[in-house]
Amino acid sequence: MHTKRLLLSLSLAFATPVWAEDCLTIGIPAGAGAGGEIMDIVGKMTAKAGLCVKRVRAPHNRLLELPIDGEADAVIEPDSRFLAVPTPLFAFSATLYWPARRPEPSGPNATIGVVLGQDWARRAALGFGSSGFEVRENKQLFEMMESGRLDGMIVPAQSFQHFLPQYPTLKKLQSRHLYEVPVRLMLDPRFADDLAKLDRALIELQKEGYVDAVLKSYTR
Repeated sequence: MHTKRLLLSLSLAFATPVWAEDCLTIGIPAGAGAGGEIMDIVGKMTAKAGLCVKRVRAPHNRLLELPIDGEADAVIEPDSRFLAVPTPLFAFSATLYWPARRPEPSGPNATIGVVLGQDWARRAALGFGSSGFEVRENKQLFEMMESGRLDGMIVPAQSFQHFLPQYPTLKKLQSRHLYEVPVRLMLDPRFADDLAKLDRALIELQKEGYVDAVLKSYTR
């Protein structure tokens, strides 16, 4: 009987991955552009570093309430909850777009659209004197811009290129580059020992051309 129990215990141990409980849960905001590409890069990067990672997507305002071990997000100012991997995954160009033959939108009466949870975009709108009109996702933002319900929108130039084929009437929009926004992987401080190995893995992926290839597939 003891032998049978021992064999059963061993079989269960091999059937269940021993690292399952040690997987990090990384949150990635939904609704913004290149979310799938960010998931791909994080997955490849963490696998190269020898870490088990579960990636979850959720609206940014819900992501903040989930029990996550870290997140991959656009960062202007570091999140006090997490420690950032030194090397950014990549950076995108924050850009203001507005209708042709109209003045650049500014002031409290200007309705400038931004994606919900993108603090960098909301802060940029505040810089133009607008409180920013938050919408759920990029597609809604582009639809509102196309219908004339917005005076402008602040999105990454890469996202604009990605969605433009679906909204060809927006080709004539004027634009102004604002600044570069880095996208970083950030972890809970208890995983500080993993930052260096993740940084090395990311740098290797960048040198191999993997990151550029993933991003090009998004803007194509």
